[in-house]
Amino acid sequence: MAAMSRHRPMRDMLAVLPKLVISSAGEVDYSASNPADLSALAEHAQDTMQVAQLGLSAIGLLLVRAAPEMDTGEISGDAIESLGWLMAELGELAGCCFALAASCREHLAYAAPRPP
Repeated sequence: MAAMSRHRPMRDMLAVLPKLVISSAGEVDYSASNPADLSALAEHAQDTMQVAQLGLSAIGLLLVRAAPEMDTGEISGDAIESLGWLMAELGELAGCCFALAASCREHLAYAAPRPP
């Protein structure tokens, strides 16, 4: 994580999304979108995925350490349930970011001119 060059990848990813061209079917039109935006989106999406995965790992480690407090009721069941929902959403976000980054990179690879 320390080697990541961007400080706020999720914010940066969300800033690039509105720049994409959307087809009449409601899908991203990769061929009509700016290649620089696709490249930036792929990087931001990958970094967001990594942040989500590292955060999920950290939450899991904290939950293991907090198990005794959960058993005694010092940490409410509502808090644990909320963490569960957050973890599920972060996992879903990571998966969507992976698919988005892969789609952008796949289009960029096919759209790039090939050497003779």
